[in-house]
Amino acid sequence: MADSENALDVTRTRRRRVILPVAAAAALLLMCLTHPIYHFNRWGFVRAMTSSPSWPRRVAEFNERKKTAASIFAEADRVETFRMRGDPRRHNDGDENTLEGFVYTNRGQTKGRMFANKLGSIVLEPRSYTYMSKACMLIPTVAFRIWRGKESVTVIICFNCDELVVLEENAPLSSFGGIEAHFKVRGDFDWFRPELLALAKETFPTDQQIQALPTYKHAPSWNSGMGDQQ
Repeated sequence: MADSENALDVTRTRRRRVILPVAAAAALLLMCLTHPIYHFNRWGFVRAMTSSPSWPRRVAEFNERKKTAASIFAEADRVETFRMRGDPRRHNDGDENTLEGFVYTNRGQTKGRMFANKLGSIVLEPRSYTYMSKACMLIPTVAFRIWRGKESVTVIICFNCDELVVLEENAPLSSFGGIEAHFKVRGDFDWFRPELLALAKETFPTDQQIQALPTYKHAPSWNSGMGDQQ
């Protein structure tokens, strides 16, 4: 009896030794992602991530997924911009002003290849993503459709949870952020929110809600300027 109790105590101790450090690491990472100081130390997190033994495999997989989108970004002739309504529901194209099934309220400035290159340098960069899943619903704030002749890809960006998805017509049907769509590239871009938000503010200079969005978001908020525009 004593032996079995000792064995049970040893097992419990071993479990605690494994579970507690993992839980502490997860809690620390979550705190860092929502704390202001995190944004000023993001390159430290990037260096830690890229030094992981699994990083080369992640990069190879990401580069394979982004091939089609990357070629369109690199040779883009124009970028259409859209202010989204902030509605997570998908609609049938033609019901209202819709882009990939999401309703938009107005169009922004049409941009050129330089803008496409800036956008692509963020959304097609594997270091831009945290590789964590927040289990948030994608609520589009802005969207960019990048054109190369008659080919296009569409970037849907949610600044509520800092998530994005790059939609491609011929990509496989996948799920992310509560939606099903054709894409290969998607993820949480917390580390590079300032750069993406700067592009959104450049595109919609008179949109008060876009301009009021904080560069550094300290804590998630379901209604941080993402609702219907008045």
